Amino acid sequence: MKIKEENQTLATITLQNYFRMYDKLAGMTGTASTEAAELVNTYGLQVVPIPTNRPRVRADQADLIYKSEDAKFRAVVADIQEKHAKGQPILVGTVSVEKSELLSRKLQQVGVRHEERHAGVSNYSFYRLVRLNFDLITGFSLAPLQVFTMFALACSAGSFLLVLILDALTPNKRITSVAAVYFGLCLGLVAALAFGSLLDTIADS
Repeated sequence: MKIKEENQTLATITLQNYFRMYDKLAGMTGTASTEAAELVNTYGLQVVPIPTNRPRVRADQADLIYKSEDAKFRAVVADIQEKHAKGQPILVGTVSVEKSELLSRKLQQVGVRHEERHAGVSNYSFYRLVRLNFDLITGFSLAPLQVFTMFALACSAGSFLLVLILDALTPNKRITSVAAVYFGLCLGLVAALAFGSLLDTIADS
């Protein structure tokens, strides 16, 4: 590794002063109203809210303050349980991975099935995707054994029907052999899904 000459910083400037070097400043964002005072004091820019083209249906509730973090999480879990029982989809955001994992453990303790998504989660298996999408489309929640049974029946029925069709259309045994290979691949897929559901069950327990 070659030794290079020492770098020297000749000048520094803050982002606020850098932006003020432009002759004209303008922008549009959904969060400008909350920072209106800073925009006026720093850049001399006024914030003009633009009304929506349709009436707003979102209800902004007041902030809730709790005496302790444990009390706050208990209230959050209770609120999630209530909305989950109604079948209402819920998206919960946390300030860190640690808080996300803490909330996930508390939800597991009360039996609320959920998906935890952050940089520390990497075991989002194909089985989980199948189960989640089936739940979203049909509204029914499937247990791991039910998902395994559903795939086993679908793969077996499809393979058996394919073999019957090929036997009826052609006496070529090679095509029948291809159908047998397809049947074997379907069984392999079922085995993989069963293994994935077993791992997910272990991880959720």
